[in-house]
Amino acid sequence: MPLLFVQGSAGEVDVYVNDTLLGTTKARESLVTTVPLGIFKLKVTPVGDASKSLIDMVGFAPGLTLGVVGLTGPADKLSLDYSLSSSLTADKFFAGQKTGDLVAFDTLVKAINVAKLNDVLAGPGPMTIFAPTDSAFATLDLAALDKLLADPAAVGDLLKYHILTSTVTYSDIASLAASNGSVATLQGASMPFTFASNIMISGTLNPLLMVNIHLSNAVVHVTGTVLMPSAK
Repeated sequence: MPLLFVQGSAGEVDVYVNDTLLGTTKARESLVTTVPLGIFKLKVTPVGDASKSLIDMVGFAPGLTLGVVGLTGPADKLSLDYSLSSSLTADKFFAGQKTGDLVAFDTLVKAINVAKLNDVLAGPGPMTIFAPTDSAFATLDLAALDKLLADPAAVGDLLKYHILTSTVTYSDIASLAASNGSVATLQGASMPFTFASNIMISGTLNPLLMVNIHLSNAVVHVTGTVLMPSAK
């Protein structure tokens, strides 16, 4: 089962996983537990007061994955940095997550196979991948999606736009958005990051569902939208 580390904050708080008290964090200390594959619940409360939630969220643990939750700041101003890591390469990670209740990449895997990008995703990296879920692809017109998946060059061009040729974490994305920055993609075009009430990536407002999934050769950010390059 995947391991979950909860790294301590500057203040003491109680940490619950799936409604079971894991323990009390202390500054610069960590709690560790196993979580089931798939969905799990994480709740952080003041010490001894389970009725008040400081953080209440749902997490997702893929197979062979180590989760790290960093709690920073005092209890009254608690912030959370959540990331996952796996020894898998990107091609194997997506193939292993083709189906799932929360996150599924069946359409993405089909597109990768059509575009013959498995060798790229198995390569040494580094790279950053914005990974649309099946639900993201389902928002596209069905006829257009079928046409796309029948055209290796077109689907390859689209997928390469979702791959950055450097490591870009969520913290980097926030900094890029604040400065209206951009990063080169494997497709050749640059992906723009801006801010307008929230982070915008390639003109899409806050498309991120999960961030900072650290694989052996890539960082993956899961998106609820298929990102489109600007018209040339």
